[in-house]
Amino acid sequence: MNNYQRGQAALCGSYFKWTKGGAGQFKRVGRWHKVPQKGDVVFFFSEALDRIGHVGIVSDVLGQDLKTLEGNTSSAVADRNGGECREKIYKNFKVGDKLWICGFGRPVFGDDTCTVEELLEVARGEIGYEEKATPRSLDDKHANKGKNNYTKYGLWYNNGAIISEPWCAEYVSWCFYQACKLHQDRKASQTPQRHGWAQQNDKWLYYENNVPVWGCFKYINGRWYAFDNAGFMIKGWFKSGEDWYYLGEDGGMLSGQWLEDKGKWYYLTESGIMATNAKVKKAKGDGYDYVGADGAYNPVLSLLYNSNDRVEIVK
Repeated sequence: MNNYQRGQAALCGSYFKWTKGGAGQFKRVGRWHKVPQKGDVVFFFSEALDRIGHVGIVSDVLGQDLKTLEGNTSSAVADRNGGECREKIYKNFKVGDKLWICGFGRPVFGDDTCTVEELLEVARGEIGYEEKATPRSLDDKHANKGKNNYTKYGLWYNNGAIISEPWCAEYVSWCFYQACKLHQDRKASQTPQRHGWAQQNDKWLYYENNVPVWGCFKYINGRWYAFDNAGFMIKGWFKSGEDWYYLGEDGGMLSGQWLEDKGKWYYLTESGIMATNAKVKKAKGDGYDYVGADGAYNPVLSLLYNSNDRVEIVK
């Protein structure tokens, strides 16, 4: 779920600009109430429209008084088209289906969405914003003030399309999106980012950006290491494709050297691949030795092929 979807989940359905539809999605999931809580979406009944026609966010409940954060309002008690973002207080408020305050939608707050305080932090940050006369300076709270319903909330809601329309619900929707984004950004900043080596019992893992490296070779601080599909560092012989490699006790790949294992000698080339059916430089002195198909040193063939130029020499 991305941040855009988180805001929709908090609103119990989707972002909305039709206030009656917004109330409907809370009602459908049984989250419509007559007693408010901080963070609720408050819906207002418009007698002129004969339906729900305005919306805001409950910022506090103070006994018989209700504080709200609203977009497209003014200092007037019941104003659904005032052109500003304001925090308002309703003294001795009453709630009824056809009263100005007609009900409350209860959002889904939590770790997957946002907290009540994060929502209120975002919404309060918009206090003083004024709608614009034309579609310019939309991010500035006070520039280009007018009464033509152009706002940054509408621009966001309509995916960049410039539309003049009532915007109280677009403000609420925008606040939920921004609060969910803020919550996830804070979570990410507080989560320790694991990077580097980590021991698990007697095994080792290597993390990059909080995720263990797995199923591959990795060049780390000047050496090559190999990791299995569980992310554990490999030691000893390791086959990748048709080639054999040897990882030392510290996990680092051995290369350009002879290796004794169980009484036999093998040559690991400069690339780390075990040499097979090839001449390789003697460990001491001049000349070459020969390793067979199994990679092991073969003294008989070493004498036979030492001067044979047709046999490939590997480094």
